[in-house]
Amino acid sequence: MQTFGAGEANALAACSNAFGCDCFPSCVPTTCQAANVACGVLNDGCGGVLSCGSCSAGQTCTPQGQCVSCRPATCASLGRQCGAVPDGCGGLLQCGSCPAGTACGGGGLMGQCGSGSPTLQLLQAQDKPGDTPDVQCSTCTFSNGCVDPLQQGTTCENVAGVAPAACQAVLGASSAVSEAQVCLQTLSAIFASRCGESLQLLPCICGPVPQAACLTGEQPAQGALMPEYTCDFGTSDAATIVSEVNVPTFGAGAATALAVCSAGAGCDCF
Repeated sequence: MQTFGAGEANALAACSNAFGCDCFPSCVPTTCQAANVACGVLNDGCGGVLSCGSCSAGQTCTPQGQCVSCRPATCASLGRQCGAVPDGCGGLLQCGSCPAGTACGGGGLMGQCGSGSPTLQLLQAQDKPGDTPDVQCSTCTFSNGCVDPLQQGTTCENVAGVAPAACQAVLGASSAVSEAQVCLQTLSAIFASRCGESLQLLPCICGPVPQAACLTGEQPAQGALMPEYTCDFGTSDAATIVSEVNVPTFGAGAATALAVCSAGAGCDCF
């Protein structure tokens, strides 16, 4: 027996549904025209997806589904003589390769062939005889945009600021160290320890400690990079480090992001 108004309403609705009564309004899907969407895809509001078409040549589709005129950049207009870079209209420009012994951005200027960058030198130390340029550690890392600010990359020498005082002892320095120095030290440690060889970061943080116990703090992290991570991030808590480990404003974070990018591109750096 129903004694509540809400209960009576629910019972009535359930009864009508059980007998197949058509009491519920049907879903009316929207259209591209009704939603004023000229391109791309659109949720129709009823569980379906609409294809609203593409834009004509010389135009690009905005996130709002509108075609707008777009003039793609060129390698010359961006001042690039090498590497790949977005053209600003959804395409990717290929601006050429560099002579042997140099790399795109290797002199510290993105999009320019050069050498002498500490980051480049560190990566070149990982190059293996016989590797082709598409997988050779240094050329592969640079050519895939891992050090290009326009593609969310950076070199260690471009990481600004002074590192926390605790990093001075970790690097064995007699005075304050920069975030750039921490970056180079961290990147070197990633390669030397081979902790990132599995393309996962937790071995670098937790080491031999079971990952569950490491991340909950049940056991202290013992990874090869904990000295650099602890001094730069200001904590030894593994879970906190995991959340910040790719933040490029930290030297340790920039090094980790570069190593992850390089590994993701298939570069042979280990």
